[in-house]
Amino acid sequence: MSPFQIAIIVLGSLIIPLLSYSYVRFRVEARRQQLIGLFSRDGILEVYLQGKRQDLRKAAAETEEAHRQRLREKFDQVFENEFGQEYSKRYYTFTCVLGSLFSSAIVLFLVTDGLGESLTDVPISASIRFALLGGFFWSIWYLVRSYAATDLAPVAFYWMIFRYVLAICIGLLTPMLFVDTIASFGSFVLASLPITETMRFVRGRLEKNFGGSATAEWQPSLEKIQGIDREVIDKLTEVGITTIQGLAYVDPLALLFRTNFPPKVVIDWMDQALLYCYVGDASVALRVRGIRGATELALLQDSQEQDLLEAVAECVQTSVPELSNLAGNFYFDNQVRLVWEIWGGFEEARRPLPDKPEPPAPGPHDVPSPHPDPAS
Repeated sequence: MSPFQIAIIVLGSLIIPLLSYSYVRFRVEARRQQLIGLFSRDGILEVYLQGKRQDLRKAAAETEEAHRQRLREKFDQVFENEFGQEYSKRYYTFTCVLGSLFSSAIVLFLVTDGLGESLTDVPISASIRFALLGGFFWSIWYLVRSYAATDLAPVAFYWMIFRYVLAICIGLLTPMLFVDTIASFGSFVLASLPITETMRFVRGRLEKNFGGSATAEWQPSLEKIQGIDREVIDKLTEVGITTIQGLAYVDPLALLFRTNFPPKVVIDWMDQALLYCYVGDASVALRVRGIRGATELALLQDSQEQDLLEAVAECVQTSVPELSNLAGNFYFDNQVRLVWEIWGGFEEARRPLPDKPEPPAPGPHDVPSPHPDPAS
């Protein structure tokens, strides 16, 4: 092996652990302090802890200051537990070592001539080599981009490993996807594209080559939320959010741990998603009437503006009494109240949501609803 090859192998093997150590050492704490500052504000803290099934009741002999201090201590426990699950040194080290080992093996394979043939009796095609090279370039780009955006979560290393597996599959399918003259280049480009784009291209070419009936292009439901594009969908998919309902009822703190989307943007998406869960595509028509999310609709519960109520009811194809019932559902939804309180932290002049009254005691003829609260 030449000195140049040794240098490339060493550099390719060290870049991932060095970036990861630098991120944990210098960037994670800044993200931690930002989230603590947001969620520990008055109003947000109480509603967030309520969603975590924490006891918020004030003891008889407890002062207001002592009560506030106890709630803050509860929040610190919840926060450190959630933060530790995402960014504990043990978890981060394990995923980083795993991703580094896979990447080092890929670099060694690409740099060392004939390594594949020396280990197996099956020759490794050029398409697989170029696909693995594209996968490695994507991994480095992904790490650098995530580092710059303070968004390098441990799960990123699992996606790197999946990218290498996907690259091998692309290399094996190359004869079905490209003509021989551009096979190697095509496999490199395809392996370096976002995963959703890669899967869409592969599916389309296989359908065309095998004469299958073309299927309608899959449109993720998340695209119906204003402000969410395919790049955002790729990131949300990485953290396990693939549906509007999943976005509506996600733990906002956990989502902000795993992504670096601005908090105000995340809350706006959640607000829209909560509304869409109930009214579907009618949420688009509601925007021009000043109802962008579930929090605005919740305020219609006790509204006396008959013209507005009728216009909104027409949009969602329901009656005014049914609309009031829908607004009441939002009004009692703890997730909606959490979204409202966080919005209030961004906009001090925002009109407060009225105090949540105790629900009436069930009467002798009331039957419990068979449908559980989706927020629970």
